Amino acid sequence: ARHALAMTDHVPVLALLPGSRLSEIANMLPVFLDAEELIAQRIPSLQILLPAANAQCDAAICGHLSPRPELAARVRVLDGDAQRAMIASDAVLLASGTAALEAMLCKRPMVMGQRIASMTYRIVTRLGLLKTRHVSLPNVLADAPLIPELLQQDCVPEKLAAACLRWFGQPDSVDALL
Repeated sequence: ARHALAMTDHVPVLALLPGSRLSEIANMLPVFLDAEELIAQRIPSLQILLPAANAQCDAAICGHLSPRPELAARVRVLDGDAQRAMIASDAVLLASGTAALEAMLCKRPMVMGQRIASMTYRIVTRLGLLKTRHVSLPNVLADAPLIPELLQQDCVPEKLAAACLRWFGQPDSVDALL
């Protein structure tokens, strides 16, 4: 996958998958980009792969990157190709959804971050509609916390970065996951 993307094998790579809808990109990408900047402080050679589902998503992503030229220099926006981005990466930071299942099938360590509207979250929790202990598909399928799930108030750049850095810094824990 790295060869197909003209990347070297020895560069640390993080795939960012904030979602494939414009609302998901607007909601999650700024948080993911802030987390990436914290990770890059510890791993200066970090490269980012960010697949865009379509032309509108590409434009939205570029809109978030254009005011941050230093960050934009590390980010490679791909035309789709999420699976190749995940396979080429050392770790994946993603929003909740089928991307987590796909990352698991690609055998990539991941961190899942998700925020929903605070009113929606209060309604769901107060009415008892959240009936599962886990949100990400790998954790739901295993009925165990295989990957970090950072939800709502825990979905902040500092916690996302720390969870991703654990995957980069502890290759043995990656082997245990896979």
